[in-house]
Amino acid sequence: MNIKNSMESEINDNIKSDLSRKIKHYRKLNKLTLEQLSEKVGISPNYLSEIERGLKEPSYSVIENIAKSLNLDYSVFFDSSSILESQYYYDLTHILKNKSESDLKFIYDFIILYFNRK
Repeated sequence: MNIKNSMESEINDNIKSDLSRKIKHYRKLNKLTLEQLSEKVGISPNYLSEIERGLKEPSYSVIENIAKSLNLDYSVFFDSSSILESQYYYDLTHILKNKSESDLKFIYDFIILYFNRK
């Protein structure tokens, strides 16, 4: 195997691993079991488990269905920023998504207070 093919293989492995971790992370964040999410997506629990473990590469339509089932934009799975940055950002936006205006104001005020403390 030449260097270019080796690098491409490593990049593909990293993308697949990142995708697998993100799917599992957001499934757990939504408090869904493998069975519950796979039913929503229309795939078997075994196939979803293999995706989450990086053993199978899902098609674009499966990724899109997973994202829809988790109330996410599919681009979350392909964000090029570091996994920790994207997880924190998307976790927060997901958590805050359906909160009331008063809850959002309270959280906002708390954050401002926290970061402005001396």
